Amino acid sequence: MKKSLSKNFLFVAGLSIISFMLIMAIFAPILSPFSPYDIQLENRFLSPNAINWFGTDENGSDIFSKVLFGARISLMVALCVVGINCFVGLVIGSIAGYYGKWVDSLIMRIIDMLQAFPGFLLALSMVAVLGPSIRNLILAMCISGWTAFARLVRGEVLHLKHKEYVQAAVALGAKTPRVVLLHVWPNLTGPLIVQASFAMAGTIIAESSLSFLGLGAPPTEPTWGSLLNMGRKVLIDAPHISIFPGLCIVLLVLGFNFLGDGVRDYLDPKKH
Repeated sequence: MKKSLSKNFLFVAGLSIISFMLIMAIFAPILSPFSPYDIQLENRFLSPNAINWFGTDENGSDIFSKVLFGARISLMVALCVVGINCFVGLVIGSIAGYYGKWVDSLIMRIIDMLQAFPGFLLALSMVAVLGPSIRNLILAMCISGWTAFARLVRGEVLHLKHKEYVQAAVALGAKTPRVVLLHVWPNLTGPLIVQASFAMAGTIIAESSLSFLGLGAPPTEPTWGSLLNMGRKVLIDAPHISIFPGLCIVLLVLGFNFLGDGVRDYLDPKKH
């Protein structure tokens, strides 16, 4: 008998971390004590104190406010990228797995070609050509990100399409879209949630890395990656500039990994 997800430590820990970060990001304009765009040169490189909880940066801007608004950008980009990749992968993987034969071979060869290039380097080159912006960042990270979802869905569909309830629906004259939509896709929910959780973690790291290199969001937008890059220059004198956004990245990535591990353990029949 399966235990409830509420009793799974990894799931509860991951969901708690993600919920906390999500609330902080949503209510950033209310929770932020200062505007992240304020420049007060007389307050440059202040250490954490009662007014500036995370200290200030080279422009005298409040780092706590920048971290809050940076969470909004990271979560928004990750949700958009993973949502698009999940949908595209679900559709293409279902077509490949359900129809098989030459359709499957053609789609899988395209996926093999896209996966031959490292995803991060492909996104890096795309953003370098298109220019730094949130839209270009999302587009670049979607170029090959859907392939992992498509492979997962294809494998599951190859197995599910031979199930008795699917064969019965086909025998009763149900059209292919109806069979896939009502009888195949509902059984893909669990694996897709696990894959999406790990993809969210990877996307947040990739977004922060591109922002660190100056190829993510525009320079005027506060992001965790840009704060890390700023702190790199003064790591000895003002380590707080890098420490706090770095901790946020680690915490959020751990949260999504914990969530994915918890759901995977719950769905694994060998664990019960």
